[in-house]
Parts: sequence; structure tokens; C-alpha cells
Amino acid sequence: MSIPRNHHYISQVHIKKFFNEKNEIFLYNKSTKLFQTKNSSKRIFSEKDLNTKYENGKNDYTTVEHQLNQFYENDFDHYYNNIVRLTIEKNIDVEIQKAIVYLARYGAIANFRTPVYKNSLEKLFFNALKPSMDNATETLKSSFYNFFNNKGDSKYLGGDDYLQIGNEIISKMGLLYFIIEIPEDDSDYFILPDFGAATHRNKINKYTNPDIEEISYISLPLSSKIYLHIYSEKHPEGINSSGIKKLTSEEVNFINKHNLLLANDTIACKDYQYLEALISKTYCPKKSI
Repeated sequence: MSIPRNHHYISQVHIKKFFNEKNEIFLYNKSTKLFQTKNSSKRIFSEKDLNTKYENGKNDYTTVEHQLNQFYENDFDHYYNNIVRLTIEKNIDVEIQKAIVYLARYGAIANFRTPVYKNSLEKLFFNALKPSMDNATETLKSSFYNFFNNKGDSKYLGGDDYLQIGNEIISKMGLLYFIIEIPEDDSDYFILPDFGAATHRNKINKYTNPDIEEISYISLPLSSKIYLHIYSEKHPEGINSSGIKKLTSEEVNFINKHNLLLANDTIACKDYQYLEALISKTYCPKKSI
């Protein structure tokens, strides 16, 4: 039995919330300026050996994948459905509170999963250590370069413990408040950018080093019709209540444009005409006469 090596940096269960009723999803690539139509999430927001680890001379293709599946994907639909229920019943109960924590943890690790982040982190470590290693003994220098060059099938160094990362972030955020946004107009849709979820940092905890900033806000398009904002109780804007908000077409467009510009390279949408119009309005705005 072959071991899957195509690893997603946005979970397929999340991507599927942006497919339309015809089982289609539409992609736009900023580099090529091309549109694509897909009928499967298998090759969307994924990369071969993204989560493969190389330890003690052996390739480990599954440990990180199994952890993501167990703690971030198996229950995704259950908690997503509770958020949908909230938008209908308008009642915050224990299951809703559990869903917010679960989805906050999912959103908190989103950037750590992307190839862009993994690649930049590796370059950061390499460039920081290289000057001192070049002046070290030949044995130490050789060990340093072997560490970065001999990675087996792994594309990036090491492997992240996403459960620990997510739990630590949420623990430091403290009590969570949330805003759920829904388009007023049925013809408006949220897009899914290739970074999955956005996070913002602030000085929300006291340490010996007063400059430490931690994640205080998480936002993610949960589906084409639901946008979730999650705030730490210690957020500097003083968010201290939760609720549901309807957005005008202009407000939905503002969020989508922001995510389009922030995307590393690719965005996805359930509606081709809407996606095409967003690209046109963002990059080729009409000039007022």
C-alpha cells in the first residue's frame, strides 16, 4: 500500500467548504494570472513531502499528517456545523464555545503549515548560523552543512508539533471572543487565500522582555458564506463580547480584496464570475470620470 506524500497546508475538509453545488472550485494564480477550475481538493493548497520528516536516516511521511488529521481535521465538520447552527439559532452554548476554541487552534497554526513559512524559517536559521559556522572547525562546519543538505525526502527541516503550538497559542490568548460575519447578498462569497487564516500579534502578556508579541487575533474564511474573527480577551481594542454581523457587498469585497493582496500566490472561490470580478476590480479598477 502506497503512503500518501501529497501533503496539504490547508486541510481538505476546510477547502471543501468553498466548492459549489456542481462540485467545482475556481482558482486564481497571481504569478501566472491564470484561472483554473477544479473538481477535487486533492491537488489544491498542497505540496509533495511538505510534512515529511527525516530523522536518524529514515523518512517519516506520516507522523505530522496523522497529528493534523487527529487534532485538526477529524472533528472539523462537527464544529463547523455548530457554527452554522449558531447563525440560525443565535444561541451560544457549550458546544459553540468548544467549536470556537477548536477553530481558533486550527487558525492559529495555519501560517506555520505553509511552504512559504517553512522555507523562510529554514533560510532564517541558515543565514543566522552560517557566518559563525564558516569560521568553525572543519568538523563542525561539515556537520552544519550536512544538517541542511542531507534531508532525505524531507523538503524542510524538522517537523512541527502542531498540537503543542496550537495549544500554547490559545492558552496565552486567554478567554476568547468572536464575531461571525455573513454576506447580506446571496450573490456575495468569501474567498479562501493560500495562507488559510490570518493572525495578528500584540503585547498581551507580561514578561521580563516587554517586547514579546503574541497572537491576539485570528481570522479565517470558514466557508464561502461564513467569516470567523476570534479575539483574545487581552486584545488592545478591548473586544469583550461575541456576536453575528451581516456584511454589505462593499464590506465583503473589502475583506476579499485584502486577502487577495495578502495571498502568497493563489486564492480559491466557489463562483467563477465573482472571482473574475474581484480580480478585475482589484487590479484594473475603473477610473471615475
